[in-house]
Parts: sequence; C-alpha cells; structure tokens
Amino acid sequence: MDKESIQSLVIGLLIMGFIVVGSGLSFLVKEEKETPAKPTAKTVLVENTASIEITAKGFVPATLLVKKGTLVTFTNLDKKAHRPASDPHPSHNALPGFDSQTKMQKGQSYSFFFDRVGKWTYHDHLNPLKLKGTIVVEK
Repeated sequence: MDKESIQSLVIGLLIMGFIVVGSGLSFLVKEEKETPAKPTAKTVLVENTASIEITAKGFVPATLLVKKGTLVTFTNLDKKAHRPASDPHPSHNALPGFDSQTKMQKGQSYSFFFDRVGKWTYHDHLNPLKLKGTIVVEK
C-alpha cells in the first residue's frame, strides 16, 4: 500500500470510529422534558386574576364579579394618590386584611386575594364619600 492509501484508510477509520462512538454514547444524553414546577411553601398558584383601575372618576369597573380565590389587583392610573380599603370607613373591618395601608401613587398597584364568598364593598380611604366599589365573590 502506498502512503495515500494508508492516509485514506486511516481517515476513513477515524470517521467510522467517531460515528460509532457518537451513536454509542447517545444513550448517555437524556432529553430534557418540561415538567411543571412543583409548588413550594413560598409558591402561590393563581388561576384567577382580575384588575381594577383607579381613575379620577372612580374604580373601573365599579362592580366586579369573581370566583373564590381570585387575586384582584388595583392599579392607580390617576395623578392623585389613592388607598383602596374594605368598608366601613375608617375601620376597614368588613373584610379583614383588605386595605392597601399606604397611599398608592400613579402607576402603583395593590393586590388582594378574595378567598371569602360574599359581597364586599370598599372605598378609597383618601376619598371615601366619592370613590366606592363592590366585589362579589362566588364559589
């Protein structure tokens, strides 16, 4: 055999070796499948969400119907500060915990989980006589 034949033979054997080794190692490579994240103690799974905008004219929508367990987010779109809170004013105790506690400036949001069935009225703590709303929570 001449030198060129030996080089061709070696190159061919190397290529075949890479193919055999590559296919033989394929069993080591596992395909990653997407699996849903398992909830942890810090994870909150939210299936139902709703939004309420706060404007100079009031809460939009003024009345909202949601399922139990819905996370409702209030977003201030007005240039003035607002503070959504449960009725009655000023105690906010009809639905304990439903009170943003602080003034929300334009662009800020506050979210509350409505996990109790009922009809919950609320107001803007900073303007309780003018800005009012209702959230009806069903099973």
